[in-house]
Amino acid sequence: MTSNTSRILGIAFLLQAITSLISGTILRQSLIVPGNISESMINIANNALLMRANILVDILTTLGIIFLGTILFITLRKQNEKIALVALGFYILEAALLAASRIAAFSLLRISQEYATTGHPVFLQTIVF
Repeated sequence: MTSNTSRILGIAFLLQAITSLISGTILRQSLIVPGNISESMINIANNALLMRANILVDILTTLGIIFLGTILFITLRKQNEKIALVALGFYILEAALLAASRIAAFSLLRISQEYATTGHPVFLQTIVF
């Protein structure tokens, strides 16, 4: 492995780790109140920009995961192409699941804003036991 490849892999690992850390510990923790969905929804509604920033950072994490998986595949396919391909598939699956979860976050933002303005929207009452 050349020193350029090592640097690129290091950058890919750092990109994925830092964006994931920022999203999970800094941004999301300021929005979510454990055990209290009402407070969490009000926090999300009152901090729409922070919620959007959280979604954006998660999308950057998704891109970092795909970049990391691709660079690892290129590097490791010389050792065993089948295993490298399976690993790349798992990286792509991880990125797809994260991206799909962020689509739900956009819905949560809209629902939270409606909850904050009207109290209990009608469509929320249908999902409560």
